[in-house]
Amino acid sequence: MSVQEDTSSPLTGAQQGLWFAQRLDPANAAYNTAEYVEIHGPVDTALFETALRRTVGEADTFALRFTDTADGPRSAPAADDDWPLHLVDVSGEADPRAAAEAWIRADMATAADLGEGPLFTHALFTVAPDRFFWFLRAHHILLDGYSYKLVARRLSEVYTALADGREVPRSPFAPVSRLLDEEAAYRASDRFVRDRAHWTGRFADAPGATGLTEGTAPPAASFLRRTTLLSAADTERLAAAAARLGGARNDLVVAAVAAYLHRVTAQRDIVLGLPTMSRLGSTALRTPGTASNILPLRLAVTPATTAGDLIKAVAAGLRDVRRHQQYRAEDLRRDLRLVGGARRLYGPVVNLVPFDEEPPFGGHRTTSHHLSGGAVEDLQINVRPGAGGEGLWIAFDANPALYTEAELDDHQRRLLHLLDQLAEADATLPLARTSLLLPGEGRADAPADSIRTAPDADLAARFEARAARTPHAVAVTCEGASLT
Repeated sequence: MSVQEDTSSPLTGAQQGLWFAQRLDPANAAYNTAEYVEIHGPVDTALFETALRRTVGEADTFALRFTDTADGPRSAPAADDDWPLHLVDVSGEADPRAAAEAWIRADMATAADLGEGPLFTHALFTVAPDRFFWFLRAHHILLDGYSYKLVARRLSEVYTALADGREVPRSPFAPVSRLLDEEAAYRASDRFVRDRAHWTGRFADAPGATGLTEGTAPPAASFLRRTTLLSAADTERLAAAAARLGGARNDLVVAAVAAYLHRVTAQRDIVLGLPTMSRLGSTALRTPGTASNILPLRLAVTPATTAGDLIKAVAAGLRDVRRHQQYRAEDLRRDLRLVGGARRLYGPVVNLVPFDEEPPFGGHRTTSHHLSGGAVEDLQINVRPGAGGEGLWIAFDANPALYTEAELDDHQRRLLHLLDQLAEADATLPLARTSLLLPGEGRADAPADSIRTAPDADLAARFEARAARTPHAVAVTCEGASLT
């Protein structure tokens, strides 16, 4: 009798968190991630499929399936790893892009069966003879945001080599098991002990997570989104303002989110969620899989806090988080007894994406369109370079169980207005002298020297915070007529 070799492996910390989340709600598609790459030029579809199947075969994370065992959840490569490439021609539609995106939305709403699979979808849309969309949707347990760039880069390399009639360069990918090996080595190291002591000490007296809305809700299959693209000139203005205040551009964006949360809620102990790559070794940096983490960024913010002080505190806080980023948020939740129920570790999430790779396909330029990074529990603000590295793309994603379209629109406009004020601020400007009201709403149009400075929020500031928090609530009723 032959003994069948066990090819299964335990899950990494990132995989475990996603496994249990999906098991709690098997029919929920909230844990899908997705993006599409727009190729500005003709594509040889047969050659593309050859390149894609080669790339997927090299990234062994795509073959994984996940099962529950007596020893806990485990992963193993599928015995039958056949999967389709959907070739969809929308070029004859009245609005080809809209038709492609409708197909994409339907696919993204499909919940994955972690034990069966495939846990991903590849589709190639013909939009026009010289315009194609390559769409990839994968369960977050297979890929994180950084992995999408690894896969796109390799697919571009393979397709371009085949199109040029050249030998395909050797695959740079390391097997996904390397992520598990790296994590095991980390958990057995002194660094793990030091990181745990750091995080548990930092949050020994952690406040309850503060958000822009009351209550909590499970992630929904789809989320609300509002996007804006700052011009190259505006982006340079932010960078220059941040440098003047003592930080970098992303520090200024995070500072604006913290200041806005403080101004709307009047809370002084602000905790934001900060996604990190959690890939520190060269092997991890070339391994498609999921390793990303979301850790808490804790900031003390008061009405008297100045713009300069806040941005410096953010810069120091971001360095601190990244220095200890390998410690899993799932472990920290257990350490702090925040597992289960509605207990949260952080409020809004600020996702700072540093990479803007848009690799060419056969010499044709591309544009990446980010669709979903996975579950949105509350509010997530995604910040990444615009197309071609020009400008800054900012997306506000919200859980529809907690926010309405109108509320999300208000928060986006007011937060960006506050960011604009900080970009013009002197380092000594206290947050109490910034305004939540938009131009045309009253106090925001008043001269700066007419706004009374106070160590704590005055009546006008409290009014602004309430108006920003519930802009559509009825404020005045008289003889049957109401005003918000």
